[in-house]
Amino acid sequence: MKKFKLILYVIILLLIFGSGYYIGSKKVGLVEERLSKMKSSMEVKILGLEKELSKARVKVKLVEVKDKLLQARTDIIEKNFGNAGKQIDAAKEAVEKVAASSDDDTKKTLKPINDALIEIKADIDKLNLKVTSKIDDLKKEIDRIVSEQRQQD
Repeated sequence: MKKFKLILYVIILLLIFGSGYYIGSKKVGLVEERLSKMKSSMEVKILGLEKELSKARVKVKLVEVKDKLLQARTDIIEKNFGNAGKQIDAAKEAVEKVAASSDDDTKKTLKPINDALIEIKADIDKLNLKVTSKIDDLKKEIDRIVSEQRQQD
């Protein structure tokens, strides 16, 4: 009878241990599942934030380019073509820098701006005073692009 009780106690202990282990492993599985869902959710959020940050950087650079264009326009009116050329070079460099770290859609958007800056620089090198109209047109184009990006947000 003592052996029977001992075996019964061992079986009960094994059942308790086994059921505890089973319940514990189920909880670990649930925690792992929730963790993987949270991880994928966070990755999606991070990608969205990175895209927004990239768009914000493009907007900032476009505003800087617009500022350089206005400075170049002022220099041209004052017939200081050397400084105007430097401003256009700085604007072109800013556009190229932001295009290098952007996605394909942004690169397509920035290509006409870069082309216009090359054209403006060529006119400045020729000492053409009528280049101010091209600068104004490019400034309007930049304003249009920035406003479109704001509407998309």
